[in-house]
Amino acid sequence: MEPSVSIILGTRLLDEHFDAADYFENANLMPDRSTSRAIAAAVLLVTMLPSCAFGQADEMAFKKLGDLFVPSHSSPVELLAPGYLLDPAFSLTDDKEQEQYTAFYNRMLIPSLIYSPTQTDLGDLYSKILTDSEWALVPLTSSQRQELARLNQLLFKDTVGSPTTGYARYLEKKKAYEAIRQRFESTPESQRTAELENDLRAASDDLDLAGHKATFQPAESRLNLLNQTKSLDWRSADLHKFQQSVASGQNGTTWAMTLLHPDLSDLDNSQWVSLTITSDDLQDQASAPSLSHASQPVDWWSWTLASPSNASCAPHFPNSSFVMHLEYQILSVARDWLDQRVFDSQAWRRKQPERLISNGQLDGNTGTAPLFITSVIVVRNLAITGPLIGVCGATIRHELQLHHEIGFGPFKLAGDSMGTVFYLPALLYENSVMVPYTQIVGVEAFLLPVTPNPNPDFQWPIQ
Repeated sequence: MEPSVSIILGTRLLDEHFDAADYFENANLMPDRSTSRAIAAAVLLVTMLPSCAFGQADEMAFKKLGDLFVPSHSSPVELLAPGYLLDPAFSLTDDKEQEQYTAFYNRMLIPSLIYSPTQTDLGDLYSKILTDSEWALVPLTSSQRQELARLNQLLFKDTVGSPTTGYARYLEKKKAYEAIRQRFESTPESQRTAELENDLRAASDDLDLAGHKATFQPAESRLNLLNQTKSLDWRSADLHKFQQSVASGQNGTTWAMTLLHPDLSDLDNSQWVSLTITSDDLQDQASAPSLSHASQPVDWWSWTLASPSNASCAPHFPNSSFVMHLEYQILSVARDWLDQRVFDSQAWRRKQPERLISNGQLDGNTGTAPLFITSVIVVRNLAITGPLIGVCGATIRHELQLHHEIGFGPFKLAGDSMGTVFYLPALLYENSVMVPYTQIVGVEAFLLPVTPNPNPDFQWPIQ
């Protein structure tokens, strides 16, 4: 990623010459200078806001913007409408804020171009799968179980693991060969004698012929693989690891610790990427994307305004042109407790019939919670310039005076942030609006495979 640069807004630079703290104090929006400085720094915390509906008419704009943030689109991207302003004075040492962060990061999603949370928490779901689901007694198919029995009969003469005569001979020959091979390899090449080379060759031949290596070596390897597949020791280890990660608040609530990298408090020390987007860019699409929900309303690229007085500022993609400048980072979500094998495993099933969590498909997924968040897209120093702001300026000014929330597509221009009673206003000029605060505008997500997907041929408890 390239280092960030100052963003030019008309003839004004959003850099050290712009003192946001002075703005806040002069506007009587903050009680003291220290709080004003905290706001000017725009350090982060999430606000929880309802998502906005969307449809085919303006989906292209969100799809295009998602492609700009994540060009490879290796995982689903969902943008918020509008974004979540972040608390300028957040602290990860505060239990309430930790819980609020975790609630957002672990909220599972429905596949969509726009942020579509479910009621399911990833930590709760993961814990319930490990503890409340019914697990197979032997997670092997009938043919694998038969193969396991044959291999055990070939290699062992009893249930305590005493080797059969043939297998014991193979182990003896293998031990002798390994001892000579180790001696051979530890001897410098210039000092290896013909006698040593002959001993190694003879031990190898003895292992092949007298030890029946071709029979017992693949049988041994296959038996080990089937025993590993059969074992559910990893489930116990995962449950212990999850339980160790659970934090508790003063009110008795619990959550699985989930963090971002880079940490929200350290974003000034990591690289921001500058991005310029025009209204033409967002509408330059050959066709609308296939990922959509027909049941959702039509308008979703929206001015989020409590009382729009101008039809040009109504909830639709604007006709007036504009240019957006911003800086962004993509932050990874870190969950030390999460093991993907839990969702891939065919060794568990629900005790009672329920809907699938995921059917493994992005388009048309009928599962209850098919996605979980893997990274977060944050934006700062947002500026929107052009005729659009001139047209909607009076409406924006009116909303600011009333301390109303203002959103534009996935971006929050003004509103409250979580954990503070302070209203964070946009900076409005004749043909531009500036938002220095950091905000979450989107997420990347991971699509679960078919979940649950129990194998009916495994050996299950009798119901």
